[in-house]
Amino acid sequence: YWAGGEQIWAPKEPPPRVIAFARREGADYIVVDSDSVFQHEPHMRPFLNGPNPPEGVKLAHWIDRKDRVVYIYRVEDSQ
Repeated sequence: YWAGGEQIWAPKEPPPRVIAFARREGADYIVVDSDSVFQHEPHMRPFLNGPNPPEGVKLAHWIDRKDRVVYIYRVEDSQ
């Protein structure tokens, strides 16, 4: 939504299912805010590995703030 895109909430599922959902919905990116993960979305914790994300996404950018990190992952085409 910051970049003018549509925001779609990910299902509370393991990373492979979140990535499959993103592909079905036509999402180009998955944005993960560490603050939200720790407070409300523990199922997204594997996405907090930055340069070592779950299979199917690639780290495109990150924003490091004092109180949180926001990771932006590019959804890769399915193999």
